[in-house]
Amino acid sequence: MDVREVDWSTADVSGQRTLTVVLVGASAQQWCQEFTAVAALLATASHNHLWSEVAARAKKTGDQIVVKQLEIDNPEHVERLREFLDAVARQASANLAEPDHDADDDSPAARSTRAFRALAEHPEP
Repeated sequence: MDVREVDWSTADVSGQRTLTVVLVGASAQQWCQEFTAVAALLATASHNHLWSEVAARAKKTGDQIVVKQLEIDNPEHVERLREFLDAVARQASANLAEPDHDADDDSPAARSTRAFRALAEHPEP
């Protein structure tokens, strides 16, 4: 899966201090779940007090990131939150990347497959 990016031009902060921003790309429930899990782990580890809950929601109109109880009116908080959300998006995408099954498989068939494919790299003259 490609790295999903935040479309910052869609950012909207409500009166209840909730930020909503749209993600670029096709809707993906599994990616949203992974994003939410990674955000929760990192927020707990960082002892963050600039915002509370961060979650991604899969929607037909486009997936969204929602940040609740945002500390507003401080440009430093905006930059820290941007860095946090971009990092979580990269990590969620990396967690869902398709693994290279051939590299992990050490069965005789997989070793033979790799040996034959290597012939394509070094053909005999």
